[in-house]
Amino acid sequence: MACAETVFTVRGGRKPYFYARWQPSTSGEVAPLLTLDLVPTGKPGEARVYFRGKPLPDVGVTLRSPDDQEQKLTADGEGFVRFTAAQPGQYLLTVAHYREPLAGFYGGVAYTETSHNCSLVWRQK
Repeated sequence: MACAETVFTVRGGRKPYFYARWQPSTSGEVAPLLTLDLVPTGKPGEARVYFRGKPLPDVGVTLRSPDDQEQKLTADGEGFVRFTAAQPGQYLLTVAHYREPLAGFYGGVAYTETSHNCSLVWRQK
């Protein structure tokens, strides 16, 4: 498993953060480590969305399959996302532009909200 986090300069009054997780498909259930995190549950075709360590319900998620097909999904009321990942190859789950009204200054520039984006990548055998 590997996790990464980066931040970009303030853009249009918001400070964007990006988080990434690579996870072997055989690793089983793991704990959230990132501010916005897509975490495999250990069950095939299931992940859970977390924000600040708590399940994030009803958020939009995108699944990209090895054949480059994109499917829009929505986490349920407990943050679970369920999907079919039957074919072998690399999959990508993403949550884009989840925003919170957290203001501040970065690099001397003021911002009024913080934007979070995350991805989970794994190779299905």
